[in-house]
Parts: sequence; structure tokens; C-alpha cells
Amino acid sequence: MQRLIDPNGHVTPAALRDFAAGSLKPEELDQVAEHIAGCEQCALALAEAAEAQQPVEAPAGFEEEIRNRISHSGKGRAELFRFSFRVALAAGIALFFLFSGTFHALVNSRNPSAEIKAPGFSAVEKINTHLRDFSQQILEMEAFKDAKKAK
Repeated sequence: MQRLIDPNGHVTPAALRDFAAGSLKPEELDQVAEHIAGCEQCALALAEAAEAQQPVEAPAGFEEEIRNRISHSGKGRAELFRFSFRVALAAGIALFFLFSGTFHALVNSRNPSAEIKAPGFSAVEKINTHLRDFSQQILEMEAFKDAKKAK
């Protein structure tokens, strides 16, 4: 592990270069980043070190790859146009059905289940009354049996 902080309490120039290049170990990176965050002098030195870095050479075949992608960019536009056309056509058909009589006729066609009506309130009240009376009869029978057992 290299010496990161000089005797004056600042990050060494070598550590700044390695930090800017991204070649420090994770624990060293944390230590240098923490110091730079609180030290204006080291932050300025880091900016100067980053500016002094030489440009990185592009990997082999990079220029060819860029040229190929640029030449194929027209194909992507054609695909986008076809996709947009299909979406617009589908939206147009949907709007046609929505505002035409065809959609209305499909929705209002005779459906046997649509004719089923829910029971009225009086029918529900009648069922509720019968259940309450039945429950009361059961309770009275239990109370009668319990009274006989107690005797």
C-alpha cells in the first residue's frame, strides 16, 4: 500500500494521479476521496492532475464500429416509421369503431345474462325475516331443552 498522505497532511501527487486514473484500491480510494472532500487545496490539485492526464487511445476497431453504426442509422429510422404507421393505423381503427354504429351495435346486442334482475328489497327483507324467525325458534328449543335437563 503506497503512502497516500504527505507529512503536511495533503494527498501526494502520485496518489492524486492514481485517483484521477482510477487505479487506486477501494480502501485507498475511500481514504483519498474523503480527504479531497474536506480539503480545498487537494481538490484543486486533483482538478489539475485530471487536466494533465493524457487522452486515452481508442481501442482497435473503434472507428470502424462507429462508421458501421452511422451507416445503419437510416435502417432504424425506417423501422421507426413502420412502427409509427402501424400504431397510427390501429388507433384510427379503434376510433372508427368507437364513433361508428358498429361499436354501439356490438355493445347493445342481446345478452341473456343481461336480462337477469337482482331481487328487490322486499324479497331480501322477507328472506331476512324468515331467517331471524328460524334462528329464534332454534334458540327457544335449546333453552327449553336446557330447562328440562336442569330439572
